[in-house]
Amino acid sequence: MSFDPPKQPSPDSELMAFRRDPLAFLMRAAGQGGDLIPLNLGMGETYLVNHPDLVREVLLGSETDFEPWFGTNALPQLLASGLLVGHGEGHRKMRRLAQPAFHRQRIEGYAAIMTELADRMCDRWQEGVEIDLASEFGGLTMAIVGKALFSVDLTDETKEIYQALTELQVLFQRTIIPQAEQEYYDRARQTLDQTIGRIIRERRANGADSSDDLLSMLLDSAENLTDEQLRGEIMTIFIAGQETTAVVLMWTFYLLSRHPGEEENLIAEFQRVLGGKLPLTADLPQLTRASMVLPEVMRLYPPVWTLGRKALHGIRIGQFSLGSGALLFLSPFVSHRDPRFFPNPEHFDPDRWSDEQKAARPRFSYFPFSGGPRQCLGENFASMEGVLLLATIMQKWRLFVAPDHPIQLQPIITLRSKFGMPVKPVRR
Repeated sequence: MSFDPPKQPSPDSELMAFRRDPLAFLMRAAGQGGDLIPLNLGMGETYLVNHPDLVREVLLGSETDFEPWFGTNALPQLLASGLLVGHGEGHRKMRRLAQPAFHRQRIEGYAAIMTELADRMCDRWQEGVEIDLASEFGGLTMAIVGKALFSVDLTDETKEIYQALTELQVLFQRTIIPQAEQEYYDRARQTLDQTIGRIIRERRANGADSSDDLLSMLLDSAENLTDEQLRGEIMTIFIAGQETTAVVLMWTFYLLSRHPGEEENLIAEFQRVLGGKLPLTADLPQLTRASMVLPEVMRLYPPVWTLGRKALHGIRIGQFSLGSGALLFLSPFVSHRDPRFFPNPEHFDPDRWSDEQKAARPRFSYFPFSGGPRQCLGENFASMEGVLLLATIMQKWRLFVAPDHPIQLQPIITLRSKFGMPVKPVRR
């Protein structure tokens, strides 16, 4: 993947170039060199943060220094005070409430749900009958989140919910949603609101519920959360907790299709460790190759391709002074391709994740789960889920993406494939 050197266009043309292809735009900007690169987008003081040390300062900095910035009003409106968009004391409060659901012991308890639902999905497939990995994995991870974190069975609704999330993500690319597309936004939001509203109503109606899940923790807290606050948190989990694993799995099978030797390495590991059985958490320490493949997939195709921050006052990072209101792009997509830290960056190489190579790199040369006070609560959940699902699926099916299938990156909230990822499953 190559990017042309930048020209010197006007702010309007720069903004149009960014909206047309933000990944190419940011990669061209990074190609100028420098650790903090000015961006001429007509939005005031705006920069691309282009060095791990500066990324570290911003992500680990105080919430009194920076707040999240999304470039659109649609996402904060949809998620209300959810963890993804909240800030300050409200954000810290919600993290404290949700944190116990992601403690190690609880996460290990979710493993059986993950593998059981993945096994059911595999049983539905038919050899030679085309499926789209994007929607299949989206439905699978939606069902997992519903069962593990909310104790509800969403199996019959996953396609409708996934379609609604897809429509919303595409619309979130707009700074302001055009009136002509407002009905699509309203319909998609209504679909999600109806599902989430039903989950909340049913749980409230049950009163003293025996479920020991995330929703119970939120309902039983002393904060007396409103239905609107609960809706924002559940919507956040749907978007951030489900979507990220789904797109990582999709890109994993794409890359394995292009690197059959690596696919063989994984199958050999699964056969040696698992011998055809469903994986357990006890098997994870032995699935070392899978635990190197998935970080390399997220290096090349990070599910969250950019993070935005806004300076709340004048501040220095490194040797640079920022004014109040300065906007920062921190892009895992760009940083993960920095040849200073990842030689031959476009090459798929899971060996980059050996202990020796990881130790030689700066910590924030790689940050697919953000960091600091906004570090993703579900990082361990997602990491375990990725290995378990990969092992479950690959032992049953070979999923080969045809060489002529067009691949166009679609950077919306997550990094999707614009034309999906169709495959015709072949039994192992």
